[in-house]
Amino acid sequence: VLPILCGKTYDEMEIGNGSEAMNTWNLMVNTKMDPSEKIRLEKLMKEYCEQDTLSMYDIWTVLVNAVRIKKVQKL
Repeated sequence: VLPILCGKTYDEMEIGNGSEAMNTWNLMVNTKMDPSEKIRLEKLMKEYCEQDTLSMYDIWTVLVNAVRIKKVQKL
């Protein structure tokens, strides 16, 4: 939906979708790992979550504007 409505993608991100984010979170929580790797994964998760939240807002904005335009056309 995001690429069609907003022209954005997650293609350039190391964590690029919800499944990857869930798997990364599971790895971080349930695996003993090098502290530097955990810091790296935390950074990637924050980047993904930031982009995902912004994307939800962008989709919402497009849909709200579409509804407003439709209402104006009916007047």
